[in-house]
Amino acid sequence: MTGLGQALQAEIQGILSQPWNARQGLVAPTTDTVALNGGRVDMDAVMLYADLADSTVIAIANREAAARLFRAYLALCAHVIVRHSGEIRSFDGDRIMAVFVGSEAGARAVSAGLEINWAFQSLLAPAFVAQYPMFVTGGYRLAQAVGIDVSEVSVVRAGIRANNDLVWIGRAPNIAAKLSNLRHPPYYTFITDEVFVGLPTRLRYGPNSPHLIWATLQPRTLPISRIHCTSWWIALL
Repeated sequence: MTGLGQALQAEIQGILSQPWNARQGLVAPTTDTVALNGGRVDMDAVMLYADLADSTVIAIANREAAARLFRAYLALCAHVIVRHSGEIRSFDGDRIMAVFVGSEAGARAVSAGLEINWAFQSLLAPAFVAQYPMFVTGGYRLAQAVGIDVSEVSVVRAGIRANNDLVWIGRAPNIAAKLSNLRHPPYYTFITDEVFVGLPTRLRYGPNSPHLIWATLQPRTLPISRIHCTSWWIALL
């Protein structure tokens, strides 16, 4: 075995045997607040993922357009998330991950999702359609989805010294990411039952209406009871 192989073997055994230095968290941790060796933060968190549709084919077809699209989409998501006191913890290509904790975390995350839907459809999509004919005649669609779930999560630092980041472990980050990959037009915001039951009336029903703004989907292979989805948005006027 090479020297690197022996070092990796020792690293794996060290991780397996190292005790956790775990603590309860009330705010979203950063890399500065979680120890690389054995640090772990356990907390209740609402996780939000926002993800562009068809980003791979768009990037292959027109790299310059894709670069502008990714920048614009991530910027609008970031502005809306911060507006609702969400903490952004990851950018991954065309996807953003955010954490909401504390009072009305679920309501704030859902409000962010509905505002992202409005900003995308009312501001971003028309601007890109006007500048790039590929979105009119080329068969490339402009779409996105937001997925939201809530659960207890554990946060650890993974990697090696000078090359590491936080990893979010639990149901909510995994389910929210999968929900953001759903493509069921005209629905663009997807939440779990646990998020839905905690929503205030203003985020369940239409204005001055007894009708729910949410439909339901079967989760199929996802380990959740049901998916609530909506085509509604909240306008930023």
